[in-house]
Amino acid sequence: MATSLKAEEYRLEKIFSDDFVYSIPPYQRPYSWTEDQASELLDDILAAQPESHQEAVPYFLGSIVLIKDASQPEADVVDGQQRLTTLTILLAVLRDMAKSTEIRDELNRFIWQRGSTITGRADHFRLTLRPRDRDFFRDHVQKDGAVSDLVAKDPAGLADTRRRVHENARYFWGELSNLSEAAREGLAAYLIQHCYLVVVAASDRSAAYRIFAVMNDRGLDLSPTDILKAEIIGALPEAQRDAYTEAWENIEEELGRGRFRELFGHIRMLHARTKAKGNLTDEFRRDVADHFDPARLIDDEIGPLAEAFQVVRDASFEATQGAESVNVPLVQLSRLDNADWVPPAMAFVRAHDKDPAHLARKIHCGLADVAQAVEIA
Repeated sequence: MATSLKAEEYRLEKIFSDDFVYSIPPYQRPYSWTEDQASELLDDILAAQPESHQEAVPYFLGSIVLIKDASQPEADVVDGQQRLTTLTILLAVLRDMAKSTEIRDELNRFIWQRGSTITGRADHFRLTLRPRDRDFFRDHVQKDGAVSDLVAKDPAGLADTRRRVHENARYFWGELSNLSEAAREGLAAYLIQHCYLVVVAASDRSAAYRIFAVMNDRGLDLSPTDILKAEIIGALPEAQRDAYTEAWENIEEELGRGRFRELFGHIRMLHARTKAKGNLTDEFRRDVADHFDPARLIDDEIGPLAEAFQVVRDASFEATQGAESVNVPLVQLSRLDNADWVPPAMAFVRAHDKDPAHLARKIHCGLADVAQAVEIA
């Protein structure tokens, strides 16, 4: 079956309609927009909104990339979850602040669609987040009246994604509280009638990811590891994706996003044995990912080397005897003004973690010449 590809501009009235039922695949990155991005979005919309409804002109909010059959509303979001999620939060805040039951009900239908016995449609939310965030988002944002409770909630103890949802909902609530009821209704009307997204829909998963990668190269705020995650886990059989998504995200959470990106650069250097010359996404694909089955890449490379990387960077090797003989030189190496020593040290730790004396000798001797050290197996 030939791949279909369609790009079209739609106003939000269509974006949040029965024509689209959005799901964020579990292997996608978490919702990550902070108050900075949320405030920029709201400021831009308010600045574009004219005083008179008759003077309104279309306002472009960006683009989204979907895997979607043209004949069906169901769509996996490859790129655009940040915008769709933040717009849903904004619509939910406008809904819950509305004093008019009619306006409240109108806004609610852009967030949640009541089922119909006549048409055969089931109840559904327009947007479903990843499984680990789905219920929180439904209970605290999408359900009618939920946002007022969310903004009063203490964010202490909330995981990163949930904290960002809370932070942005509270920001929108505070800003829109400064507007009159009429101004909020005007903003809602402008959003729905005059704000647009470009929807790029591909029926084929690989085509959608190619578009995703090209858009990243052209400046969208996406990490190379986000692209690689989508490609690597997206290539797994569906039955394995949830487990490997959780494994991937546990590693990322343990290291932090900055160190996680560093890890991929170091893994690439171990395999290529040369410094990077281009962008990390392309070089990791070429030098590492293309040579591994996706499951084996995570199980045998990313997972074990992430553990080794943490030991190397934190000088946290543990053993019943001889740990200090490994950690002391690691601390000394950390004072160098470059990280060329890190990949071979990671390889040493992975290969010899059960023999502290041998590991210590490797670190002392092998790292004297980084170029030679990279050659170790």
